[in-house]
Amino acid sequence: MRRSEFTVTADHHQFLVYSGNSPVITAASAGDTGDGLVAVSDGGLRIVTGTNYGPLAVRVELHNNEPPPPTAEWTEVSEVSFRVRVGPMEVGTLMDGPVPDGPDLAFAGTGWYRIRIAARGRDEASGGSESPTGPLFEHYVIAVWRAPRVPALSSRRSDRTGRAFRREPLGEKLDEAVEGPARDGFHTLVGLLRSGAATAVPGRTRIGLESLARSQPETVTSLLHNGFFWPGWLGGAGHHRAGEWTSTLVTAEDGLGIAGKAAFGIGGVVTSWDYRRLTEPSQDDPFPRFEECLPEPSVVDIGWVSVEGGTRVKLRHENLPELLGPAVTDLWRYYLARLVRHCKTGTWGDHPWDDARRTGGRPQASRRPAG
Repeated sequence: MRRSEFTVTADHHQFLVYSGNSPVITAASAGDTGDGLVAVSDGGLRIVTGTNYGPLAVRVELHNNEPPPPTAEWTEVSEVSFRVRVGPMEVGTLMDGPVPDGPDLAFAGTGWYRIRIAARGRDEASGGSESPTGPLFEHYVIAVWRAPRVPALSSRRSDRTGRAFRREPLGEKLDEAVEGPARDGFHTLVGLLRSGAATAVPGRTRIGLESLARSQPETVTSLLHNGFFWPGWLGGAGHHRAGEWTSTLVTAEDGLGIAGKAAFGIGGVVTSWDYRRLTEPSQDDPFPRFEECLPEPSVVDIGWVSVEGGTRVKLRHENLPELLGPAVTDLWRYYLARLVRHCKTGTWGDHPWDDARRTGGRPQASRRPAG
């Protein structure tokens, strides 16, 4: 057995195994997450990661025969068959191509190979850091051997990241008294933002809410001070870099989202809050771009203090267009309940507008927020 260990950078929740067959990313495969760990196309493999952007530890093993199954700490394990028509076959990143001096997985020339991918640490990494200190927390083993083609096999499925990418329910739903108004408010908000009516009525409003998390303040701080937490809390996909964050409101394809720039302090966070939409290409403006939906960003101020029984979380949302006030208020009640649930369980439930996405349907006003 020949072994190589190296670091790969995740980009858009993935890294790749390139082959010489054809480009690894095509229009048909660009959004494919396969079984939640690996997706196969004619050009290679896409391996799905918990880390959005950041380093991963990868070990490649080249075997003469099928190796023993991975040990119990590997939470997701999948096997696929892949035919190499043109070599080499190399591990790499989305933007930078194959890893320099990396091993050739097609070690025996062209033909069929069996590839087993084992992953651990994806859940820990999904809310982590772009530059984690100490040992990397997301690890992969890619074991390869020559074998005839057989059906793909997912032999282990036990992390939350895999469930999310497989569109499976992630946890218990919140009470319908919270989710019902949030569902209605979400569709109202999407309609106002899409139509441009969000700022048609002059005037500004202010939202003030509070909630009790039956957790220590350190738990709340660890979440709200982590910019990678915000996309999953508010919507799904998104990013955080240097205090700036985004979260999809519906899907990346629908082009509606939230964006802000946050300042993190002791026991609090203050962030700008703007809704944005993707423009439609036209003859005068042929390239889609994001434009702000509000004349000026609103401001969200969240603070938390220790109280008997847990942590009191107080929220103020200021300078919000008056027409958006009722819908956003219902959404903030839901977001705060979602935060409280996550403090207690460490897991997400689906958003109340996610059902249509998971079943392939489409709700009246939109599709869903990713994740």
